[in-house]
Amino acid sequence: MDLANYDCEALAEEGIKCDSLIGPDGKALISEHGVVSFVVAGKDSRRWNKAAKKMKSKYAGRKQTDLTMDEVTETAFEILAQCIISWENVYFKSEPLECNLKHAKMLICGRGYKWLAEQLLTIANDRSRLLFEQPVN
Repeated sequence: MDLANYDCEALAEEGIKCDSLIGPDGKALISEHGVVSFVVAGKDSRRWNKAAKKMKSKYAGRKQTDLTMDEVTETAFEILAQCIISWENVYFKSEPLECNLKHAKMLICGRGYKWLAEQLLTIANDRSRLLFEQPVN
């Protein structure tokens, strides 16, 4: 066993390809252009830690117990939006959607897309996906 193969920080930095997403209708997320996929930096990445520190400062001075569930969820989704590295076959109102922070926040933090954010967040938090999935590159 070579522990170098288990460097979750380095693997998280490369990102996790999320291409087995399920839409709110229970069907695989596939557009007419192909499988919808996202590459998300994992929770051990510098990108994730930087976003988390930024959000932590937003609530500085407040006790964790004072945060509402909505604020906790909002924080997790905001961190996730900042950790979207790329996407493929993502369309919005029949137009291809460019992968950038503004659009990531619209999809991850926006009303009506919690089903997508929850799936991506689960995948980003799963270290086993880093170790046993195909590399992104």
